[in-house]
Amino acid sequence: MAVYRAFCEKALCCDVLFFHASAVALDGEAYLFTGPSGIGKSTHARMWREAFGKEAVMINDDKPLLRFWPDGVYAYGTPWDGKHHLNTDIRLKVKAICILEQAAENEIEKVSFSEAHDVILEQSFHACCWEHKQAVKQMVSLLLNRLSVYRLKCNISTQAAWTAYWGMEK
Repeated sequence: MAVYRAFCEKALCCDVLFFHASAVALDGEAYLFTGPSGIGKSTHARMWREAFGKEAVMINDDKPLLRFWPDGVYAYGTPWDGKHHLNTDIRLKVKAICILEQAAENEIEKVSFSEAHDVILEQSFHACCWEHKQAVKQMVSLLLNRLSVYRLKCNISTQAAWTAYWGMEK
């Protein structure tokens, strides 16, 4: 854990943020699914792999690295890939972030900066020192200004994957 923390802190200096999410690649773009532990990020990512077959590739199932470039935000695979060890050494531009909520029916809606801010900040690297905390807050603001964020209320079905995809493709 000490190596992870040291790496995350050094990475902040290079416009890199570690983010708690499942990152899935489809059609050459990255889709990030986030929310509190146990909400179903890995399960939803599995639904994407079942719905889209070999076209859906796991970038990282737990802590992808997000790097800010002038042309966008990119997701990278990392060795910190969760209990299922699903990770691919690729870099793809992030299309959108989706905050997951469990529900009986599937529905997706775009959320505002203020609606998404606290959830995204909570799922970002938890820095210890004031300087690093400020860097994380700045990157979260940049992330929310550059990317669309959605709330997906979903069940455990491949239809949930299709609902998310269609909603984020609009």
